Amino acid sequence: MNTLKVTDEVKVADSSDWRLFDQIDKAFAKAFKTKSLAVCDGLDEAYYDHDVDGTVVTVHLQHYLGVRIFLRYPDRATEKDLTVLRKIRDHYQNAEQKKM
Repeated sequence: MNTLKVTDEVKVADSSDWRLFDQIDKAFAKAFKTKSLAVCDGLDEAYYDHDVDGTVVTVHLQHYLGVRIFLRYPDRATEKDLTVLRKIRDHYQNAEQKKM
C-alpha cells in the first residue's frame, strides 16, 4: 500500500465535464453515505464539501485538471482523517481495476 500524505488528492476523472462532475458527486455521496455541506460553483471550477465520518472532504472540479477529492483541512488532519482519505482512494482504485 502506498504511503498517503494529508495533502494528497484522489484523482477521479481527467474530464472537467460538469454533468460528469455532478454524477461523480452524487455517486460519492451515495457510496460514503453523505450529503454536500457546502457548494461553491465558479466559471471553471466547483467545490463540494462533504462530511465523511466526521472528516470534511472536498470533491473538486477544475477546468484543466478534472475531478479530484482531497481533505478540506489538511493542516488539521488526524490519523482518522487519513483513514477516511485512504478509504476514498481505495474505493476509486478498486472501481478503476474493475473496469479493466
